[in-house]
Amino acid sequence: DRNMFDEAIGSLKVALVLKHAGTQKALAIAYFKAGKLDEAEALYKEMLVKNTNDMDLRYRLGNIYLAKGMLNEAGAEYRQVLQMDPNNGGAHNGLANLYYRQRKFEDAMAEYLQAIQMNPNLAEVNLDLGNAYYEKRQYPQAANYFKNYTELAPKDAVGYFMLAKAYQVQKDSVLFPQAVAMSEKAVKLDPNNDGAWYLLASLNRDMKNYEKSAQAFSKALELSP
Repeated sequence: DRNMFDEAIGSLKVALVLKHAGTQKALAIAYFKAGKLDEAEALYKEMLVKNTNDMDLRYRLGNIYLAKGMLNEAGAEYRQVLQMDPNNGGAHNGLANLYYRQRKFEDAMAEYLQAIQMNPNLAEVNLDLGNAYYEKRQYPQAANYFKNYTELAPKDAVGYFMLAKAYQVQKDSVLFPQAVAMSEKAVKLDPNNDGAWYLLASLNRDMKNYEKSAQAFSKALELSP
């Protein structure tokens, strides 16, 4: 929620003036989450002047460059991290996302698999690898990684939404109740997600729960007329 991040940014700016330890990095993270990429980039660069070999700062700067579409700069940051720590799962995942943007799908998949091997409990790796398998239409594998993501990031509606989609496209009636349950979790966590409401409506329709389907379609249309 943008307002929540704006409030956090205001509080962190005050803490920064008071020179509280760790505030600068926390403010940069808040800027990134709020979509204020230029401000986040400036802070990370400032911190790296004093801490040139800080791998986490370089990784996060790489993520900002990737979000801004500065692919060469993002790749340079991720590779610097991997020079310092070849087993850094986050940097492998960042490089995988970079390759994916460049449509180098085989290179991306190799990096995703390396990232998950290095750190199987890194939430974003599971989500990104699930998305990669989903795009390759390998839906059971995608579902496995989406399920892992819901366990690692249980408050993120995206994981439940994607898991529901991965179940639905397998066209296995045994999976439909699980798909409905995941869709229900998604709309509970994010009531304004019209895509999740449409998915819930279509799943209930397929299961002949027509009243519930109509209710979900009505909510979806309310959000996206």
